Amino acid sequence: MRDAIAELPCETVLIHHEDSIAREGLQAADFVAWALFQKYARNADSFYRIIEERIVVEELIAQELW
Repeated sequence: MRDAIAELPCETVLIHHEDSIAREGLQAADFVAWALFQKYARNADSFYRIIEERIVVEELIAQELW
């Protein structure tokens, strides 16, 4: 995962997991991720339509690059 997010040779990338129930900002991020997932993986855009006017740039990454 570290190699996929940044070119940081000899550096450590720490990932800290938080419970989104306790952090409102994470709840918002969870909603955005869920809306995008629903749109592209399930062809259901009802959640996406709630946020689509606020999205400035949207780039679809091919699944084989995950």
